[in-house]
Amino acid sequence: VAFNPYFPDAEAMAEERRRLEAKLRTGTVAHLWLQFGSDVASLEKGLDFIAGLDPALTHNVRIIGSLFIPSPSLLARMRFRPWNGVFLT
Repeated sequence: VAFNPYFPDAEAMAEERRRLEAKLRTGTVAHLWLQFGSDVASLEKGLDFIAGLDPALTHNVRIIGSLFIPSPSLLARMRFRPWNGVFLT
């Protein structure tokens, strides 16, 4: 499953967290993919949230992320036509 810790809106972030917990409760999640973004503070909050979940939900789940260093041209394109759910600053 995917998890996006970068939602700027608190209500949208709360919904994303609720959806993640519901998916983990199914017991069928093997990998948790983190959306890439450029807000380190949001990433840290997301990782803290995952770490604070019930260990029974996450004990066999591999957390996978990627390092993406946005170039000035990518940032310009994202401002013009952003990818849905990707928040770069």
